[in-house]
Amino acid sequence: MNETFVTLSGWLGGDVVLREAGGVPVAHFRVASTPRRYQRKTDSWEDGDTQWYAVNAWRALAQNCD
Repeated sequence: MNETFVTLSGWLGGDVVLREAGGVPVAHFRVASTPRRYQRKTDSWEDGDTQWYAVNAWRALAQNCD
């Protein structure tokens, strides 16, 4: 089985909610990420649209998120 790894950098959008599902810990939280782009015409950095992601972390990773 192949696994895909994703790295997301951003700001935590609220408190981490830790619960159990089927006897396994699950952490749920939201992350906001705003891309920045350099505009050569204006010689400045501009923020793009903020994108929100819902994250569910399971088992040991969930316990580390709490």
